[in-house]
Amino acid sequence: MTMHKKSFTLVELLVAVGILMILLLLVIPNLWRARVNSNESVAVSNLKSLNSSLQMYYLDNDSFPDNLTDLIFPASDPSYVNPELTDGTEAGYNFSYTQDSQDSFHITASPRRVGTTGKRYFYLDDSGDIHYNSESQASSSDPILK
Repeated sequence: MTMHKKSFTLVELLVAVGILMILLLLVIPNLWRARVNSNESVAVSNLKSLNSSLQMYYLDNDSFPDNLTDLIFPASDPSYVNPELTDGTEAGYNFSYTQDSQDSFHITASPRRVGTTGKRYFYLDDSGDIHYNSESQASSSDPILK
C-alpha cells in the first residue's frame, strides 16, 4: 500500500493566482473611481457649507470676512463653520477664498493631484452657484453644477 500526499500542482497554483490577478484588475479601477467621486462630492458639500457660513457672517456683519479664519472662534463667537474647513485643504482638494469686496467673494476648489484626488475644478461666488470645469481652474463663466 502506498500513501499519496494530496497537494496542489504548479499549474493549479498558477491558475489560482491568474484568476486573483484578473479579479484585482477589475476591482481596482472601480475603487479608484469611487474615491475620486467621493472627493468631488465632499468638495461640493464643503463649498455649500462655506457658502452658508459666509452668508450668515454677512448678515451679522454687513460684509464678507477678509479670510476664512474670521469664521471661527476666537474671531467669531460662536464659530460659523467647522475649523477644519478654514485650513485650505480637505479630502484631496485645495480651497482658496478671496474677498472681492465687502459685498462679494469667490472660492476656488482644485484637486491636489489632478486625476488622483479629483478630476474637476470648482468655483463658488456670493450668488451661491457652484461652477465646474474638467480641464482647468473653474470660473463664473463655466457651467453651473446641478
